[in-house]
Amino acid sequence: MRVFKRDNIALYCGDCEEILPTLDVNAQAIITDPPYGIAFRSNMRSATPKFDKIVNDSEISLGWISALDHVVGANACLFMFTRWDVEHIWREEVVKSNWNVRSQVIWYKPGGGLGDLYTQFSPSHENAIFAVRGGWKFNNGRPPSVYNFNKDASTSYEHPTQKPISLMSRVVLDITSAGDLVIDPFFGSCSVGVACARYGRQFIGIEINEEYFELGCENILKELEKPMLF
Repeated sequence: MRVFKRDNIALYCGDCEEILPTLDVNAQAIITDPPYGIAFRSNMRSATPKFDKIVNDSEISLGWISALDHVVGANACLFMFTRWDVEHIWREEVVKSNWNVRSQVIWYKPGGGLGDLYTQFSPSHENAIFAVRGGWKFNNGRPPSVYNFNKDASTSYEHPTQKPISLMSRVVLDITSAGDLVIDPFFGSCSVGVACARYGRQFIGIEINEEYFELGCENILKELEKPMLF
C-alpha cells in the first residue's frame, strides 16, 4: 500500500474497504463520489484519448459504507454523490448503516450533458445524499439544497467524473469547520482534498487506481504551495 503524507493531508492507494478499518481517526465528515455501479465510461473527449472505465463500477459495491463505522464518531455527516436511477439503493444502505438521511442535494451544472437525444431530458444536474449521525448540526448556517456551479471545461478533465474544486470547496465550507477531519474513500482527482487543503481542514483520501493516486498527490502538492484561504 502506498501512502502520501504532507501537513494535515494523507492519501492512501488501495481498496477503501480494506484501508478504512485500519485507520485510528475520528472524522467529522465523509464527502465522496463513489462508483455508482453503472459501468460508466465518459465519451465526451474527442481531441484526447477517452478515459478508461472506472474501477469497480460494474456493480454496486456497498461494503465501504459500513466500514465508515471505524472512522467516524458519534457526531458526523455524510455527503455522497449518486445518480437518480440508483440513488434508492444507496439511500437504503446508508439508512441500514445507522445514518439519518436529512436531504437530497442537487448540483445544477448548466450546459446539459450526454444521453439519449430523443427520449431523455438533457441532464443538467447530479444528485447527492446528505445524512448525519448523533447530534451533528450545521456550524456555518443552513445552506441551500441546490448548488449552482459550472462543470470544469472538458479539456481540463483529469478524471471521468471530476467535480469542480469550486463546488467541493463550497460543500466543505458548508458542512465542516476549520480543523475538522474530512475523509473521501474514492478521491479521484482529489477535488475534496484540494478544497480541504485550501481551507484548513484535515483530509484523508483513498484511491484504488494508481494513476489517479499519483494525480491526487500532484494536485495536493500544488495546492499546498499556495496560502490557505480560511
